[in-house]
Amino acid sequence: MLHDETYRSHSEKEICDLKRSIEILKKIPDKLNGKNYIYTDDPENKDIVEACKRERSKILEELAELRKRNLANPEDFQKLISILEELENLLNGFFTMISEVEVEQSVVEYYKNIELEFEKLCKIVGNNDYQRMLMLQAETNFQYDKSEITLAAEKDRVEDQFIGTIFHAKQAVEAVLKAVIGIAEQAFDLKRGGRLKRHTRLILIEKIKHVNFLLDSMNSATDSILRPIDYHVEKAEECHEVARRIKDATLQFTSTLNKLEASLNDDPIDRIPEVLQEINSKNNVLGDLIGTFPQLHKSNYKLQAIEKSMRNLTNN
Repeated sequence: MLHDETYRSHSEKEICDLKRSIEILKKIPDKLNGKNYIYTDDPENKDIVEACKRERSKILEELAELRKRNLANPEDFQKLISILEELENLLNGFFTMISEVEVEQSVVEYYKNIELEFEKLCKIVGNNDYQRMLMLQAETNFQYDKSEITLAAEKDRVEDQFIGTIFHAKQAVEAVLKAVIGIAEQAFDLKRGGRLKRHTRLILIEKIKHVNFLLDSMNSATDSILRPIDYHVEKAEECHEVARRIKDATLQFTSTLNKLEASLNDDPIDRIPEVLQEINSKNNVLGDLIGTFPQLHKSNYKLQAIEKSMRNLTNN
């Protein structure tokens, strides 16, 4: 009997049809079971013999189609042609035998050889189908890996952008800290009850305006940190929390600067020293806050995806 496992190893139409035809031919050897011969004109055998003969043209068509197969390996193609020729010779011999009135036991051996050649055919066609399947799988994997690499590159871009916003926010805070120190240096010798020179007052007003401008920039930088991100970024939530605290500090800082600017109108000097202390205190808080940003590292998702793709290629 033909091995169904060999048959099921591929789904080529020609092989399927050929198997069905060969299974029909098997009815003749089955009839000879325990007999030396059978008569084809016997009413008991006539329908079976005619059914087998009708399969001849189908089988020849199926063999012709199989000859057209394009096998990747030239050596396999030569084997295929050799098997098909042998199979055709055996089948011609089989049909010649069943065309006689008396069919002898030797037809059983012919059928067994037909089975063997058919199994060889299944293996060589199935092997090439398997190779094509591997190639298709490799191509599919490549497309999948390509998609994964593209996605990984996008994750890298989002992560790099987020890390960049942290860097810019730190720079913005550093600029504020430096500018506030400039105010303190300009006003360090101002005492309550003293007189504020017009020139000093104008310089302080400009410095306050500059700090307010820098605070706006710092606020925009923290807003950038708090924008929604498309992909997960490690420690993003911690960064968001620090950014929110900086925004709160910015509001308080702006309010204190407004108090300082208003105090410049005091004559004699009254609130300036006290407000300056408050500003210095808030400046220290702000300086401490930027130190609470967690350390961020690039994940290099694209590199990981490429390495994974290379491993997959090696494994395949």
